[in-house]
Amino acid sequence: MDSLLTLLTLLTLLTLLTLLTLLTLLTLLTLLTLLTLLTLLTLLTLLTLLTLLTLLTLLADSRTSRPELIVSTPLPLPRLLLQPKPWSATAAPSGSGPT
Repeated sequence: MDSLLTLLTLLTLLTLLTLLTLLTLLTLLTLLTLLTLLTLLTLLTLLTLLTLLTLLTLLADSRTSRPELIVSTPLPLPRLLLQPKPWSATAAPSGSGPT
């Protein structure tokens, strides 16, 4: 009877040890999953920051690479209403008259 009791005790201890091992493995798997999720979240954050930095760089480059506007004075208004004088109405140049 003692040997049966000893065998049952050993079997119970082995079962408890197996359960403890499975619980440990489950805990390690959970920790590994959490670590993986944390790594993915960190990578996503870095990717977001890199995207924002790229957009800011492009925005800064687009502002500095545009040519500056050169403002000039306006052109004089054309004299549309003035007509040229006919030749007969102009005075003869000096010295061209009869002598």
